[in-house]
Amino acid sequence: MKSFMHMCHGRRRTISPCTTHPEHASLYSGGTMTDLGTLAGNFSYGEAINTTGAVAGYSVSASGAYHAFLDTAGKMTDLGAYNIDLTPPPE
Repeated sequence: MKSFMHMCHGRRRTISPCTTHPEHASLYSGGTMTDLGTLAGNFSYGEAINTTGAVAGYSVSASGAYHAFLDTAGKMTDLGAYNIDLTPPPE
């Protein structure tokens, strides 16, 4: 899982794997690592962070479907399912 760094009001904020749950997205800010959790599935992945520290990404739901999320101030909001095809292309 990759990490992103963003400077916000002179403070560094990073989204990266959580140290206690490596399959969870986390937010590092002000010396504190915060586990963002999941949407009731087994993993989440942070893709982007904005200047206010809101994190956009995706998570797997309990049913196994991929859902987009937006985490704002520690609250992960489910933005709904999306289709993703993980099948490799034919050779």
